[in-house]
Amino acid sequence: MTVLAPLLSLLVQVVPGVLLASCLVPASGPARLTRVAGYGLLLGLLGSALTLVVLDWAGVTLGPLVLSLGHALLVGLLLWPARWLKQRSAPVPAEPPFHWSAASAWLAAVCLGLLGLHAAFILTEVLLRPLYPWDATSAWATKARVWFEFRSLVDFIPREDWLQAADMQLFTDHRPEYPILTPLLQTWTTIFLGARDPRLMNIDWPLLWAALGLIFYGQARAVGARPPVALVFTYFLLSMPLVNTHAALAGYADLFMAAVFLAALLAFYRWAVDGETWQGAMAALLVLTCPLVKNEGLYWAAAFLPGLLYARLPVLTATAASAGAALLVLLALWLVPEDLVVAGHSLAALDLHYRPGAVLAMLKSLAWFENWHLLFYGLVALAFLSLLTRQFEAQVLPVTVILGGVAVLLVILFGFTGYAAGSIGFTAVSRISFPLATGLVFLALLLYLPVDRAVRNDTRGAATAV
Repeated sequence: MTVLAPLLSLLVQVVPGVLLASCLVPASGPARLTRVAGYGLLLGLLGSALTLVVLDWAGVTLGPLVLSLGHALLVGLLLWPARWLKQRSAPVPAEPPFHWSAASAWLAAVCLGLLGLHAAFILTEVLLRPLYPWDATSAWATKARVWFEFRSLVDFIPREDWLQAADMQLFTDHRPEYPILTPLLQTWTTIFLGARDPRLMNIDWPLLWAALGLIFYGQARAVGARPPVALVFTYFLLSMPLVNTHAALAGYADLFMAAVFLAALLAFYRWAVDGETWQGAMAALLVLTCPLVKNEGLYWAAAFLPGLLYARLPVLTATAASAGAALLVLLALWLVPEDLVVAGHSLAALDLHYRPGAVLAMLKSLAWFENWHLLFYGLVALAFLSLLTRQFEAQVLPVTVILGGVAVLLVILFGFTGYAAGSIGFTAVSRISFPLATGLVFLALLLYLPVDRAVRNDTRGAATAV
């Protein structure tokens, strides 16, 4: 049963999600199966967490059979809306077949081989390594342990309230205010295991890593990347050191946050450019999910608002609207009570003012340490090359605005609040900027594609002239 239980847990999570994605993703278009698999994995994990919440709200004792039936019923109710969204989407023309050259085939084989090694090492780490501290053991798995024992999502409250409470079914931990999606995944697996296992309870994390790559590859193909190019950029994404670290040291919410944010960004771009209805619905769903993964997810979700303006309005109008919104935010910061808590924080607790040295330390974490390889240098080079060759496309602007908004929020967080200690001490910047880094890989791809097309057209033209 030791082997069958985690496999059964994964199958019950994933199969309904893939079925839902297959009803959602149109039959035409490139890399459909990859997109179905990637979004299916992510929808399956999100659906399993929602199933736990709904069944607990209904007063049902949580067990493997109840979870299996509840998840199947929940997904079944979503199949008709998924088919409706699929029918509402404009048909995507089939792409012409790609002719593999020897060099392209070798490149693809190398990338797939290396990704296979990464997957093997990550899976080995997850299966053998016990839960890794700090937040994993003090803020996430604590809730999963209690919920498994009680077979119910009992409340976690602040320590001060817990000390005064008489109810024995109230609990506290290091971060009772954290969103609960991460421990819900751990609770799901633990219930199927039948006992708390500090290793197997995190079996979903390799799935998140795989979903990240599958979604990225499928959407890269949908935006026009040739298979070798899409595969190379997928390897760039999945081989970044901190991506592998958070997949292997499972139990943290950051990989989940990055997967939800990137999947939302990719779907948003496809909706903004081609108006695919199902992609817009997927983007909206995942944007709304961001605050349920981590507290800062509320701000990453808010970064989509200016991107929405630039996707639907002329540039000058969108700029004026964004500036007006920024002024309203500043006015709200001035007027709202300092003790008002939003996304786990209040103005009094944040203590807004500039911390000397914090921004420089942040830049060092992102561009000097070996967390993201040469991502930021490569992005600057691609941006310069795009401008030099005049191949910059206006369609990239909404994505650039969204990621720029996330970057500004990070600078405010680590340069002007108490979280500057996490920047100066190099303990939090790279982890919190995880969604930004994955999104920048997609931006790098968008900057590269028009240059790639221009070079290939020039090469064909030269060959024709000869």
